[in-house]
Amino acid sequence: MQYREIVAVTGLGGLFQLLASKQDGAIVKSLEDKSTRFVSSRVHNFTP
Repeated sequence: MQYREIVAVTGLGGLFQLLASKQDGAIVKSLEDKSTRFVSSRVHNFTP
């Protein structure tokens, strides 16, 4: 994992690893509990 893969997502606590990005959102993995989820870019903003 590289530093540029770590992102913060608005509305969600903690930091996430960016696994893949799509046109309508991103697939992220939580650094705390290692859960993977899809986050829509229509609802959330991403900050590297």
